[in-house]
Amino acid sequence: GEDGTVRLWDTRQGDCVHTLTPGDKGELARPKLGKHVSAVALSQDWLACGGGPRLSLWHLKSLAVAAPLPPTDQEVTSVSFHDEVVMVGCRGRTLYQANFSGEVTAEVVVSSSVVYSIAHMMQPSILCVAGSSSNIDICAPSYNYKDVTIRFPVE
Repeated sequence: GEDGTVRLWDTRQGDCVHTLTPGDKGELARPKLGKHVSAVALSQDWLACGGGPRLSLWHLKSLAVAAPLPPTDQEVTSVSFHDEVVMVGCRGRTLYQANFSGEVTAEVVVSSSVVYSIAHMMQPSILCVAGSSSNIDICAPSYNYKDVTIRFPVE
């Protein structure tokens, strides 16, 4: 949130059971970008979060940072898990893909200067990336490159 925290809730009790503050971790803090958290994604055992603080992968059972993720110098605006890959959208016309160790496995140049949405479909295997432009980039069948761009005219 705007206060720089990620709160984990137990829906059975209706209570916040854990609070993570990524910006308080020295290796994640980026004071020039702020402390806000603008992107969060969950998988079974993992949470990815970032924004002002550097995007990071957290292990949910230990509540510890497992790895910092790309990018190092841009605000993260969207994040998504696909299998064992973290998809990261940010300001800067790039969709980053990283493994759970934080290593970049692909960088895909996209149409939008800011990525706000990352959506994937299993059958057929398609990844859609959208953001601040009137375009939607399609990555298929491999997510490692942009296959086609759908352009919507703006009047």
